[in-house]
Amino acid sequence: MRTVTYNCLLLSLLLIKSDGIDYKFVNVIFRHGDRTPQNNSYEIFPTSEYAKYRFDPYGYGQLTNKGKRNAYQLGIDIRDYYSQFLNDLYHPEEISAQSSDADRTKMSLQLVMAGIFPPSSAQSWNCKLNWQPVVTNYIPRDDDYVLNFLKCPNFKKEHDAVKKLPEVVEKVSQYSTFAKQLSEWTGVPITPTKHFVQIYHALTMLDHMGFASPHWSSRFYPEGLLLDGVALDFEILNYNERLRALSGGMVLKKFIDNMVAAADPNSNSRLKMELFSAHEIILALCSLNC
Repeated sequence: MRTVTYNCLLLSLLLIKSDGIDYKFVNVIFRHGDRTPQNNSYEIFPTSEYAKYRFDPYGYGQLTNKGKRNAYQLGIDIRDYYSQFLNDLYHPEEISAQSSDADRTKMSLQLVMAGIFPPSSAQSWNCKLNWQPVVTNYIPRDDDYVLNFLKCPNFKKEHDAVKKLPEVVEKVSQYSTFAKQLSEWTGVPITPTKHFVQIYHALTMLDHMGFASPHWSSRFYPEGLLLDGVALDFEILNYNERLRALSGGMVLKKFIDNMVAAADPNSNSRLKMELFSAHEIILALCSLNC
């Protein structure tokens, strides 16, 4: 059994000099802050006592106050750690900030950037507000094959082929009985290991918000068969070299390209840091590829 949490991954290009470390470029990718369940049958399953709960004042799939605080604190921590590398002034040409096309990642990116770049005296525009606007970007989800690789046709084709491999079918079949039990407990059809991640998310979100978990979950959550099934699902997503290249490898390639460009003595770029606000699946697969 295992418990693994991926929140933030940083890859830095640095030079070791006699008088210390000289940073040249920093790549940052992080998971969005804690959120409420999305309005679907796998995160708010029919048998849940919260099936009709609206999760006000946040809404479905939105950051909680705890999630907002954690994202903001991450920005403060990044600022503290790289205080000698980053400017006190915010310069758009020095920082690139991109999120996936989801409310929770967009909001998390804004909060992280607010923590990294509180307005200096020169950029303060409202004495009652310790915040300044910054540039953030995103690519529509159907076109973003870096932070939303599951939409990539090439990835889907290879993933479908891998799921049909005899050894993969055998591994997944070991969870068939458990999936049937989950179907009875949740009231929705569960396909192993496809839906395990969503059920695990649902239980984790209830836990983080202080809500009671269903009585049947204690026998396999937070550790046990469900988490093992989630780990297998991630293993299948990362099963061979092609899948690794098309999933977490897309982000890692972007990171490497950034560091190669930063190391070029002929480059005129002022870019110092690139941040990506994404999802736990990206961080997990990036880490597995490192």
